[in-house]
Amino acid sequence: DLDQSVTDATRGLIINTPCNPTGAVYSEDELCALAEWCRERGVWLLSDEIYRHIYHEGEGAAPGILGLAPGTLGPHVLIDGASKSFAMTGWRIGFTYADTEVTKKFSALQSQITSNAATPSQFAALAAFTEKDSAGIALASMGQAFARRRDLVCRLMDNLLPGVPFIRPCGAFYLFFCVEGFFDEEITSATQWCSQLLQQQGVALVPGAAFGDDSWVRMSFASADEVIEEAFMRISSAVHKGASAQ
Repeated sequence: DLDQSVTDATRGLIINTPCNPTGAVYSEDELCALAEWCRERGVWLLSDEIYRHIYHEGEGAAPGILGLAPGTLGPHVLIDGASKSFAMTGWRIGFTYADTEVTKKFSALQSQITSNAATPSQFAALAAFTEKDSAGIALASMGQAFARRRDLVCRLMDNLLPGVPFIRPCGAFYLFFCVEGFFDEEITSATQWCSQLLQQQGVALVPGAAFGDDSWVRMSFASADEVIEEAFMRISSAVHKGASAQ
């Protein structure tokens, strides 16, 4: 597929692993293949790994490009930050790992767009990045909680919405599932379905139109177990009520 898409104008390949919205994770072998493909063609590899420490399929973090064997990577940029791994959403602390000259270009661009990160955010991130023992304990605890919630949402899908296609997430904290089977003459897209669900049941989901497919929706399971369970009960109620009305 990449060979069919690449042209002389192609400068970079952007990947996101673990992925928002599906939770899919590239294996080390897949990352190696992508890195080699980019290196052989002189294409930059830009890897967004903001969710790398929220990984449900093993100990530690998900595979990342900096873990590849020496010589595998060509020109590359790693994109990461504190917002997901350290529960600092909204604190606006991110970072890149790249060639010095490229990083200078990033700095020049950012300085004219967002200026500097807030001082409290910088001190909070400094603590997260340097106090490794306490940060490691917090990361492990959060990872266990998200893995448990991942299992919970998959179980609730099977029990309350049987037959509805969904992607079992290997990382991040999102569940992506298909709602096309709930469409009718009035509701013909996930955007409309989500709007109706919010109005009638008070449950907020993100329609897949934002990700290229308006027949799927994204649910965040970064909430307490009881909130997730209540959300599924309301979704199930809405779905069965709609089926009865048809």
